[in-house]
Amino acid sequence: MPNVVDDCRHERAQTEKWFAHDKPEQSWYWGKKKIREVVILERMLHSPFRPNYVADWKESRRHHGATQAQKIFDSLATQWRNETAHVSSITKAVSHPAYYKIIGMGRAAVPLMLRRLREQPEFWFWALTSITREDPIPPDASGNVRRMTKAWLDWGKAKGIL
Repeated sequence: MPNVVDDCRHERAQTEKWFAHDKPEQSWYWGKKKIREVVILERMLHSPFRPNYVADWKESRRHHGATQAQKIFDSLATQWRNETAHVSSITKAVSHPAYYKIIGMGRAAVPLMLRRLREQPEFWFWALTSITREDPIPPDASGNVRRMTKAWLDWGKAKGIL
């Protein structure tokens, strides 16, 4: 991991070297204080804590040591979630092309969907039903995402998938 102090010293040396030939009497000369402000703003813009940095890091860690099916599933699931986050209709959300591609993965996607369902409830129920051709959700739990999730997780434990 790079040392932040050394990076700052290097940037300061570079900045001073760039402006060493400039004379203070020039109208566009900023001075050391202004240069320091510019360097700080530049660091803030290219900070490792930019809005998507943490999400990108988590996504890269998820793919570390993952199987090919898991990499494909994760990228499709992320695409599906991002592109249907604003959609209020479940029917429209599950008719997204990425959702169909996940269903097309077949049985390889079932444990991945169940693990994802355990981490954060998403609407994987139609995909699970269409792949497994089973529906463990009791009729009175229909529409209750928490109970539907529990039913599928119990089904996965009973089948030895989880």
